[in-house]
Amino acid sequence: IVPSTNSAAQGASVFIADNTSPSVVLWNLDVNTGTITLSFSETINATSIDVTQLRIQSQKNSTVGYSLTGGSHSWQNGLLATVWITTPDLNAIKSITKMATYVNNTYLSLGSGLVHDMNRNTANSILTVNALQVTNFTMDTTSPMLVSYDLDMNSDLLSLTFSETVNASSIIYSAFTLLSRPNSTNPFGVYTLTCGTSSTLYSTVVNLTFCKVDSDTIRRLYDLARADNSTFLSITTRAMQDMNRNPVVAINTTVPEEVTLYNSDFTPPRLVSFDINLSSNQLTLTFSETVNILTFMVEDIMLQSSNVSTGVFYFLTGGSYALANSTVITVNLTVTDLNQIKRMATL
Repeated sequence: IVPSTNSAAQGASVFIADNTSPSVVLWNLDVNTGTITLSFSETINATSIDVTQLRIQSQKNSTVGYSLTGGSHSWQNGLLATVWITTPDLNAIKSITKMATYVNNTYLSLGSGLVHDMNRNTANSILTVNALQVTNFTMDTTSPMLVSYDLDMNSDLLSLTFSETVNASSIIYSAFTLLSRPNSTNPFGVYTLTCGTSSTLYSTVVNLTFCKVDSDTIRRLYDLARADNSTFLSITTRAMQDMNRNPVVAINTTVPEEVTLYNSDFTPPRLVSFDINLSSNQLTLTFSETVNILTFMVEDIMLQSSNVSTGVFYFLTGGSYALANSTVITVNLTVTDLNQIKRMATL
């Protein structure tokens, strides 16, 4: 072959431009790191990648799926591209229980606007009815962490924020302990929950409402949860699990988590019912919540013969009672009050 110089180079007689669209031939998903790896049939222009064209779904032809709303991607032109899923998108994907938990329920569909090749040919779309199954699937093995929490004593609400989507149905209430300070041993400054209800199921935020027993007991412990500086929380690994049954990271009582936002109880207690027993000489008062016994004034109790102002009434002059915070106060009536009540036939 006789070499030619640049000036003598021959132009192509016929040039056919690349008009073949790139295709995704396989893909991998790592839920643990939140990454998608795409393998293409030809070199793609990485600057053209639009991750919002990607949709993960549960089956080859399924309405159960999630389209990415954003994310970053690799910038090197080539046959491979990596997509880093945003934290909100990854948590949303994890919240769909029947999708992206193993190979057989992880599929991908995509729009033609995903990417173009070096000659600006747009990608071959993959329709939802013909989604591509994942090749390599890596499950989530990372334990969720409690990031922060708020306590609203007025509504008995403990709002927990985790690092990833958790399964609220896995909650174990006895794994949560409130403390008045780190490593507290004060019996009036430590309480382990026993029951409650959750308003959410799969989310990064779990709102836990105390049951009445816990609510009343916490209020009875005068050193606990009175302000933000007396509200700390420890949890064990049994407290909660993520969507792949990874246990939550424990928070020890020696270094408990301090509350982020604290709202005090500003709702006045209500008298729910009362009973008078003239045989045992006792008046029993039942309130809507735990009351502070040190604020109780028996002389402010007035007995009436009816619920209208024209009835006969009588103010107690005294009486004894237990000095314990509670929802129920039992007053031992004085002889003077007891005899006066008995003489008032209309009472």
